[in-house]
Amino acid sequence: MVQTKNIRISVFGEIDSGKSTLVLQYVQSQFVEEIDHHIQDIYTKRTEIDNEIYQIDILDVLDSDYGFDTRTEEMIADSDAAILVYSVLSERSFNSLIMKGVRVCSLLKHKDIPIILVGTKTDLEDLRQISANEGTQMAQEMGCVGFLECSAKTRYNVDQVFETTVRKVLSQREAEQKLPKEPATNSQEVETNPDQSQQEPSQQSIKPQAREIVLDRSAGPIKTTQNTDRCCIIV
Repeated sequence: MVQTKNIRISVFGEIDSGKSTLVLQYVQSQFVEEIDHHIQDIYTKRTEIDNEIYQIDILDVLDSDYGFDTRTEEMIADSDAAILVYSVLSERSFNSLIMKGVRVCSLLKHKDIPIILVGTKTDLEDLRQISANEGTQMAQEMGCVGFLECSAKTRYNVDQVFETTVRKVLSQREAEQKLPKEPATNSQEVETNPDQSQQEPSQQSIKPQAREIVLDRSAGPIKTTQNTDRCCIIV
């Protein structure tokens, strides 16, 4: 019997950012234009990536200014990765990313998980307001481990968004397993002499340098042109 590995991904983005359309295209292979933005849902997809079978649980997080219920906060905190989505047609959704990133870090309890930045709606190139270079710079400033642009309508890069995210999770798990285990310490000593490097950072301490994006050029140079400003940058 083939063992199925589970990956949990939370997807964040403003209303009309294209996040729900992206998720539905990936899970159901259909482009849905009319979406109820007041509904939060969880989707599951079994898929094969790099000769392994995965069950990917995707939480399409409802964009809300009023916080989340306890159950939603628990699901977000249990995520293995997060995807931040904006529309390349909307400066508003793009400019909201910094505050959204801080909020996501808070919801994740500052757990160090891969965060991917994704720009959507690249099929509407004539209406583009945010260039791929701006997306790349934002990903670097936010410490995201990857940046891609996609189109749910044409399926451009849709699969790659989630496959990249899964690979990032697996790479991090592998790296964590290779870390040497710290010797056991007396619990009382830990409480009275905490290592400040392990304390939870405050929101003010979250700096762009906290994460580092590395551009993978193994597949050749990244090309962008003034007319076709698509981009796919991953580690």
